[in-house]
Amino acid sequence: MLSYGKNIKDSRGCVHSIDNLVVEYIVRNFNPNSVIDSLASSVFEPTIPGWEKSKCSKVDLPACSAYAWFKSSIWGGGFYVQYGQYRDFDKVTREWTEYPLMRIKFNPNKYLSSPVLARLSDWVAKECEDGVIVKFDYAVDVPVPMKDIQVHSRKEPGLFKGTRYFGQRNKHGRLKVYDKKAESELPVDTSRVEWTFCYGKPIVFDDVAWLTRGPEPLPDSSVLDPRTLTLARLLLDIRALGGDVRESMRHLDARTAKKLEPYTCGSGVQLLDSCLGQLKGLLKFYCDELSVSFRSDGVNQIDIGADFKRISIDDLEADELPF
Repeated sequence: MLSYGKNIKDSRGCVHSIDNLVVEYIVRNFNPNSVIDSLASSVFEPTIPGWEKSKCSKVDLPACSAYAWFKSSIWGGGFYVQYGQYRDFDKVTREWTEYPLMRIKFNPNKYLSSPVLARLSDWVAKECEDGVIVKFDYAVDVPVPMKDIQVHSRKEPGLFKGTRYFGQRNKHGRLKVYDKKAESELPVDTSRVEWTFCYGKPIVFDDVAWLTRGPEPLPDSSVLDPRTLTLARLLLDIRALGGDVRESMRHLDARTAKKLEPYTCGSGVQLLDSCLGQLKGLLKFYCDELSVSFRSDGVNQIDIGADFKRISIDDLEADELPF
């Protein structure tokens, strides 16, 4: 069984959730060491048996992208907290200005009910001011094998260990599709479609279809020209041999590929039809739960919580957790 924090199941049996979450708060305390000491004694030590501050925290880190321009960090129980972001380098004094910004990263599908989060939320309520969701992964679990998920995207495609990627790593709007059944050893077919979105940018969903019908019979030459008809037969041969028809169609121009889809891949329903409404519901829950806000731009605009803007400056690329 998959574990979820907050999830919404739609009429087609797809489960919508937020899989990874990054939030930021303004902390009233300007001393990085005292913040780390307070988090250690109030949050991590009482909730994690055997946890040691000396092994699970770092202070006085240099200003560099490897640490996302943060001076201190502390982690444990699936939570990674950074504090004191370097900003505004003075070329005369050769010194950085430090902002009292705290960033928290965790997976709410795994740790929403964690005692660490409960104590961390209490600490935030006492010590922090405004907060925002700055990045999250929006996951849709579809009860079908990966071969029944079809993606049309203008983003750069990639494939690694069976996972299909569209877009650049850790960037806003990146999409990945992978076999959740194999990853989590589930008894039934489940494919995960997952977008990465960031604060203040447009929420745009790629064209993702759940194929509910197989390829249609090939028409005669009055519908498809001889060249396209020949391509369709070749793609069907690839399908019959167990090959990836979608991967082969990447070498065709978009117009031809679109024309061939009903006869080589099949047809189905669009996953994105209900995604925006489900995503708004999930974000509303987490904004209320964590006392933060969220804003997006563009046509699919989302506006939740207090009028507080993100002030961090990095692009969140250095987001690998140290555990």
